[in-house]
Amino acid sequence: MCMLQAEPAATPAAAPAAKAAAALAAKAPRPRILVAAHTNVAVDRVLLGLVQSGFEDVLRVGSLPRIAKPLLKYSLHCADDSKDALAQLQGMLADASPADAALIR
Repeated sequence: MCMLQAEPAATPAAAPAAKAAAALAAKAPRPRILVAAHTNVAVDRVLLGLVQSGFEDVLRVGSLPRIAKPLLKYSLHCADDSKDALAQLQGMLADASPADAALIR
């Protein structure tokens, strides 16, 4: 397993971190990469880079409202049918744009 610590999203290091994670994922048969960062945005940028590189075996852990909408389907809560998770998703739908609502559903 490899651990990658992403820099804050506003720094230029966020994009190279995504490229480094994608390169690591491409070299191993079943790569396991832990991405940790100080902000949700930084983690999301690295994971979005992995997904855009074709790496689909991703699990995003965190508070649902703070996860980037395109990554919600990779959320730990995706398969969670608890009332709390459903209530959070319904609350997010109420404030979402049509494009974001499609990603939330």
